[in-house]
Amino acid sequence: MRMRFDLERIIDDFVFFCFFIGNDFLPSLISLDIGEGSLDNLIDLYKHLLPNMTDYITEAGKIHWDRAEPFIKELADHEVYSIKNRLVSMESAKREKLVSFDTEFN
Repeated sequence: MRMRFDLERIIDDFVFFCFFIGNDFLPSLISLDIGEGSLDNLIDLYKHLLPNMTDYITEAGKIHWDRAEPFIKELADHEVYSIKNRLVSMESAKREKLVSFDTEFN
């Protein structure tokens, strides 16, 4: 890492990016569903970006948007990937006809 390891600052950054998943007051991004492993994906994304970061995203409750930009860019790329996967899943489910209303039984 380019910066000194600081667990407290990492926790602050973690709290920041958890807001993208949403809470009782903020809606989540469409591609970030806890049930689909979004929290793990966010952590993996942060771990991927951390070695190249020059400083943490947050500092004393302030968000440094210039530092957050690479994270948000990667998150946007993930969103496109996630939406494409959902469309593929919906198409395959449609082809499989999970529910049939045919009256004939063979």
